[in-house]
Amino acid sequence: MKHYVIATQQPWGIKAFYSLPYDNGHWTMVGDEAWLEPTIDHVKARYAFFLNWSAIVPPEILALTECVNFHCTALPCGRGGAPAAIHATNWASVFFPLL
Repeated sequence: MKHYVIATQQPWGIKAFYSLPYDNGHWTMVGDEAWLEPTIDHVKARYAFFLNWSAIVPPEILALTECVNFHCTALPCGRGGAPAAIHATNWASVFFPLL
């Protein structure tokens, strides 16, 4: 079974986590920076999804798994919670406006 991590501190991100269909993998939510790397490493996450994550994602996490950043505003290149990851090969950033 594939493992996935959702990193969020936002109420809407927590709500999204609890509405996931759990029949397509094992999902773990992390809301505290200190637990991010140990959790991703422990569950051997295939992907880590960052929902409006405000902290910089360190290179150690990028080395552990592929990362997808979801943010509801467009970020200029090199800005936002993950400027070190903007040019990483295992990082994707998705902009979605909240209507």
